[in-house]
Amino acid sequence: MQQNVELSVGALAGGGTLTVEAVIPATGLPADVERLDRKRQAIFVGYPWVRASYNPAPFVNAGIQLGYLFGSEGVGGFALAIDVLAGLIP
Repeated sequence: MQQNVELSVGALAGGGTLTVEAVIPATGLPADVERLDRKRQAIFVGYPWVRASYNPAPFVNAGIQLGYLFGSEGVGGFALAIDVLAGLIP
């Protein structure tokens, strides 16, 4: 029965840059003049996790995963997932 129990540890990470552009009518200038407002922001997110799973039968895996999501801009918190996977390749 012990050969059917697995423990996995992993992590995901990613990041990028978000640019938002808006054309705004300029105040105090002639009506046909517009101003380009550009905001650029860098974003990063990481997710380390640990997963315990059990193989009750060939091609079937049931598991529970606990992780913590963190990143820039106040992103963060624990995550819990329960899943059952079935496939064609053992």
